Amino acid sequence: MSMDFLQDISSSGEALFPCSSWEDHIIKSAVDHCVSITMAHFRRIKCVDEMIHEMRNDIHIMQHVWDWVKFDWEELRLHGKHIQEQSHRYQKMFDQMTGNTNRFNIPPSTYPVHFPYPETHIDRH
Repeated sequence: MSMDFLQDISSSGEALFPCSSWEDHIIKSAVDHCVSITMAHFRRIKCVDEMIHEMRNDIHIMQHVWDWVKFDWEELRLHGKHIQEQSHRYQKMFDQMTGNTNRFNIPPSTYPVHFPYPETHIDRH
């Protein structure tokens, strides 16, 4: 293949940049190599772009999941608080009925309902 863009035919008909078929082959290989590098680079960019897009979707989904978890956590915490209050109320009623002021000899503040994470786990977010 002749690389016309490298040849400028003068009025005398001689090429200013004469190329042998071997030189043509080298140039074509170099051009092909550059094109393949460019395409690989483009594919890599496209791949990264798709990856970022996927990550954005994942983050979006995770935010929704976190909102649900946070909502459920708040509900659970309130429910736990309600159970704790109810248990203390029933304990007082039982103690009044039986005349026992401290059935287990344990102050009520040492047996609240515990959850796996501290409240600050939610408050930080």
